[in-house]
Amino acid sequence: MQGALRQPRDLHITGNLSDLSTGIEGVKLRNDGPVRLAMSRGALTIDQLHLIGDNTDLSAGGSVQLTGERDLDFHVQGKANLQLIQTFNRDFISSGMVTVDATVSGTTSKPTIQGRVQFTNGSLAYSDLPSALNDINGSLAFNQNRLEIETLTAHTGGGLVTFSGQASAYNHQLNFDLAVKGEGVRLRYPPGVSSTANEDLHSWEVLLHPLFPARSPLTNSPSLRALTSERISSAAPRRPTFRRRILC
Repeated sequence: MQGALRQPRDLHITGNLSDLSTGIEGVKLRNDGPVRLAMSRGALTIDQLHLIGDNTDLSAGGSVQLTGERDLDFHVQGKANLQLIQTFNRDFISSGMVTVDATVSGTTSKPTIQGRVQFTNGSLAYSDLPSALNDINGSLAFNQNRLEIETLTAHTGGGLVTFSGQASAYNHQLNFDLAVKGEGVRLRYPPGVSSTANEDLHSWEVLLHPLFPARSPLTNSPSLRALTSERISSAAPRRPTFRRRILC
């Protein structure tokens, strides 16, 4: 540490963490090599962070300004175990692998992301959905405040589900334009009735006010509970459009 304590902004602090290990949702992680960080002129900089573990090998680095608008300049690259999703919401059960190469810039209040995320042999189960998604494969592209599904497929109910569309964020609001196509998906709805469906579902635009809890755009269809969203704003809601073909 260098500088006068009476002038915190002028302090220059450097550090090396030689041994860092943790366990998150059963995934054990540890650093590979020292974690190098520094703080100078109100900015925290991570020069080197390399985490390895079960199906995880991530490298990250960059800086965040701790004062003012809190500027961001951060980059992450590598692969991670999808079990880590359970850290954010215990209602999810997940497995598989995600590969990421992304840069985060902007500010903490208005971050922008540039990069790509790829899913490999993933599975995802959610407490509010009747069936889990298995064999999740595909990629998502981030372009500043926009997320686009390049390719994304999964299996559920013995059939194939294909996702497409995009989402964007602007002025604390989220806008979705998402679609799901199901082929040969076996459904159990209503209870006691089993049928096979080929279904095309298309969501409407979603505007989410930050004061209201967001709901997933994949929760309420009678069959897949897919692609129902809520427009929470002062304007009247727009309804989804969908086409359904049921083969009993």
